[in-house]
Amino acid sequence: MTKPAYEMRYTEGGGLFSIQRWHRERGAEPPRMAMPVLMRPDWLTVIIDTARIGKRLRIVGTPPPEFICWFTTDKDYNLITFLEMDE
Repeated sequence: MTKPAYEMRYTEGGGLFSIQRWHRERGAEPPRMAMPVLMRPDWLTVIIDTARIGKRLRIVGTPPPEFICWFTTDKDYNLITFLEMDE
């Protein structure tokens, strides 16, 4: 099994998304500024579409954001796993 290189927190709401990542060796990076969903990179679109199909998005009771998704990737941003979130 591939070791995760990054743990990521994705949020989306109002047509905008933001993502924050944690690198295994360097810790947390600052969150990226919110950007239009249409500008989401292909690798991230694939992950979020997979999360949507697999019902791995956490819907937020009082938006924004509308939903959150936690996941891990390898260094090339290939999805390894979705992370469970406590209720």
